[in-house]
Amino acid sequence: REMISVGAALTMTRRRAIGLALGALAGAPTVRAQGTATPLKLGVLSDMDGPYGDLGGRGSIIAAQMAVQDFGGSVLGRPIAIISADHLNKPDVAVTIARRWFDQDGVTAIFDLTSSPVALAVQALAAEKKRLSFVSTASIDALTGKQCSPLGASWTFDSYSLAKIVATALATPDPSWFFLGVDNAGGDAMQNALTPFLRANGAKIIGSARHPYDTPDMSAYLLQAQSSGAGYIAVASSGSDLVNVIKQAREFGLSTSGQTLVGMPVFMSTLKAMGLDAANGLAFATGFASDASPEAAAWSQRLTWPRRMNGSGRKFP
Repeated sequence: REMISVGAALTMTRRRAIGLALGALAGAPTVRAQGTATPLKLGVLSDMDGPYGDLGGRGSIIAAQMAVQDFGGSVLGRPIAIISADHLNKPDVAVTIARRWFDQDGVTAIFDLTSSPVALAVQALAAEKKRLSFVSTASIDALTGKQCSPLGASWTFDSYSLAKIVATALATPDPSWFFLGVDNAGGDAMQNALTPFLRANGAKIIGSARHPYDTPDMSAYLLQAQSSGAGYIAVASSGSDLVNVIKQAREFGLSTSGQTLVGMPVFMSTLKAMGLDAANGLAFATGFASDASPEAAAWSQRLTWPRRMNGSGRKFP
């Protein structure tokens, strides 16, 4: 197993991103209702129980609560309140929730925004409403490129950083690549970012396949990748989709036939879900590693314990 770290500049945790946002909001006027300071509301909009739930979801809510605690629980006398919702990985659902939060609930900033289509839609709405948006679990680099917002920010990783590091680290004298990714804006962005870096290194992409979101059977797409004969198979899927790709690829014998699977990105929760046997030989880029520094290890340990169980007693990975 080979780890390709994105680097310190891109390993911003949700906790630090929220801390920076609170600092930016510190100049907001204090509003009082019936003698009590109106809470400063921050929203965590994520995939709570779907394929990307382990990348954000309830863990992002806990990270936000940790950030509020670290900040002291208030800003200029206003208590900080965290609210959350599940966007179901549907941009229209996400926009409906975000619009209600902005127009009716007084939410000042929205965080997380798992999946690229959701992130693009909510960031555009936030810019229209002159509210803040902070993306930490969507990879599309258009968030800070063609569709950049003066009130939006993207943390942790994006398709540009992942593609550059993967193409540089895995450059070989005669490389060939096959691209396998989710069929949405995030998958498109990853292939578009990876292609020019590979070509600059003398590599070539000899084929591609796109699977629908939340696909249990990846056999048709893996057969295309296997028959291509490519030395590297770049997998731009996340969450349970990525787990399905890697597990089924091992069943098809891709890793033992000389083809190397490359995950973009992969996180520790995903590795645990697929198991070390399935992940054997996997090369991957990641936006955060718990052993990258003493601070990262301490933060991860602090996050792990409260994630183990919620109020209903259901355990989290």
